[in-house]
Amino acid sequence: MSDFGQIKARLMEPGTPFFSVRGATSMAQVKARPEGPLPQAFVVSAEEMAGDNQRATGGVLQALERDIAVVIVVEHLGDADGADAVDPLEEIKEYVRAQLLGWQTTEMVDVITYVRGETMEAVDGCVWFAAIYSAPQYIEEAV
Repeated sequence: MSDFGQIKARLMEPGTPFFSVRGATSMAQVKARPEGPLPQAFVVSAEEMAGDNQRATGGVLQALERDIAVVIVVEHLGDADGADAVDPLEEIKEYVRAQLLGWQTTEMVDVITYVRGETMEAVDGCVWFAAIYSAPQYIEEAV
């Protein structure tokens, strides 16, 4: 199973707050609000940066610093004046951190660490938040 598949499975373990955890293709199909109950999450590649080739001869071996975004979509549960009645985002962020920090998939060379987070948008009663995690691994060309 790929890094993304393993991360999605970990976020959907028993006790998860998520209705679903999907990938980039599913996220691209969402206009403003995902179908189905919230919260939901999407696991996507945010950024990749490769290091220099570590081999002088024969094939390629590079460290790959890969940032993976867990895009969290929660419903804003406000009162009639728009004030927060319930703000589930902080609880959901803590759940994701607890599931991922210090853990690694079978393809990673080190554990997952937290990089940063940012609110992407608030639209149609939903708040979209991207939590970025570092997921280091190596890429290698078979010789």
